[in-house]
Amino acid sequence: MTELVFPGDILGDAMEYMPGNGTIEIDGKIVSTFVGIRSDDEERKKIYVDPANKSRTSLRKGDMVIARATRLSDYSVTARIIKLYSSSRSGDFDYLATLHVRNMDENYVKSAKDLYSENDIFLARIIKTGPIMELTTKGAEFGVIFSSCSHCGKPLTSVDGKLYCKDCELYERKKVSSKYGSEYQI
Repeated sequence: MTELVFPGDILGDAMEYMPGNGTIEIDGKIVSTFVGIRSDDEERKKIYVDPANKSRTSLRKGDMVIARATRLSDYSVTARIIKLYSSSRSGDFDYLATLHVRNMDENYVKSAKDLYSENDIFLARIIKTGPIMELTTKGAEFGVIFSSCSHCGKPLTSVDGKLYCKDCELYERKKVSSKYGSEYQI
């Protein structure tokens, strides 16, 4: 059976399988790290993902990327890298990345949920490469560049560095980039 999988897809339970190439273990689950074809090795009890596009554009430490928050915990944001920011390199960017609370801001962050929401689009820098990239949003230019109201779903507006919903008349706390709304629209 051929199954196409995407970054973040849960492929199995870590109690039954070990992660192979193209997968990692997150919270006791085997998770795909890129778009590809699932392959199970029942003899070795491993799950693999073979890349669908063998010529994915490689990302490097120091690259600035635009990513979408896909999953949140108190300690981190799991994100899908959408594209390189301001680069002539282009290609397939189906990479999974992690933004840990220690890398979100210069100031102490108690919970990732205090600064990010699912589907936030943010600008980050790659600080570690591998099956799952590690990101940082420390610095004024890094952080959320597009977000929607958690109540009504309409785009938020930046007002004095804070995000505001004109319809709900509510502010939302985020790690806001100095580039919010000016360079990226959905």
